[in-house]
Amino acid sequence: MRLSGLKNLTLSLTLFSITSLSSYGEDFGIALPDQLQEDSAIQESFKREKGGNDVNFVMGDRREELKQDKNAKDEPQFAVPGKTKEPKLELSEKEKILSTGNEVPYTYEDSQELISFKNEKIYEQIYNKAESSFSMSYIMDNYDISDNRGVFQESFVDAPGAQRGGAILLNFDEYFRRGTLNTFMGFGFGLGYSLGQGIFSSSTSDQSNAEFKLYSIPVDLRLGFDLVTGRLFRLSVAAGPSLMGLWQSRSDLDREDGDKYRRQISYGYFGNAKLQISLSALSSSRAFNMFSISDVTNMFFNLEARFQSYENFQDQLSITGASFGAGFTFEYF
Repeated sequence: MRLSGLKNLTLSLTLFSITSLSSYGEDFGIALPDQLQEDSAIQESFKREKGGNDVNFVMGDRREELKQDKNAKDEPQFAVPGKTKEPKLELSEKEKILSTGNEVPYTYEDSQELISFKNEKIYEQIYNKAESSFSMSYIMDNYDISDNRGVFQESFVDAPGAQRGGAILLNFDEYFRRGTLNTFMGFGFGLGYSLGQGIFSSSTSDQSNAEFKLYSIPVDLRLGFDLVTGRLFRLSVAAGPSLMGLWQSRSDLDREDGDKYRRQISYGYFGNAKLQISLSALSSSRAFNMFSISDVTNMFFNLEARFQSYENFQDQLSITGASFGAGFTFEYF
């Protein structure tokens, strides 16, 4: 009997708890079955998210932008053969030459013979096609140098141990016409060196301990032409106005002494002739390989002569005559 009463009490408490939770469900915002009500704000939000005309937020005024989009013409999003223009490919002169021998893919697919492109054929495309040139030469110092007292002859020619070392010349030229007769213009400069001994008596055997160093610096403006007789040989001639600077020092005076250094300059002119032998023509494979890794189209070995005349120094000194030497010329794009 007491057990039956306990079961009834437990069942009553359980039913009371469920009823209490149902009555407070609305206060916590919990939607229970059969209690959902239509909310106008939520329904409006659903409409906007499904593609309504309204937007959820606004960033600036888009009316003008939307108007332009409406008037804009639709552009194709992919290339249609024959309907769109492909950009024009700009190739340099070097790229055009290096592309010699390139064919449409599979051109020789059915060929029964081996197809090869010889370097000699490709070299024909680069020979005599350069835009510029650089040359480096050594010229011996065999010029006639005279002064009113004969000091130069005694110190730099007749004195024991005297040396006339010659000059290194560098030339930079630009071609403005190519063909059988190439024409060019440019500039050049160089550095020469001579060593002498001081002579302070009428006898050249009475040598002093004074040592003389003489540096010569020629600067040229060049105008010339190349006579192209073939691939192996070429004749190049140039001439123009020139300046010659002389800088002399002597070892027997201190730096503070004004006579230790002597500087002077003279204007004059020069002429230059070269017999050029093409080293590139001797080996077309080597010439093509050089062109592939650099811009050099031709390399020459030069046998050359230089004539010059400078007679307007501050001292009564003149440098005239011709001398000979050798060097190299590099032509490039």
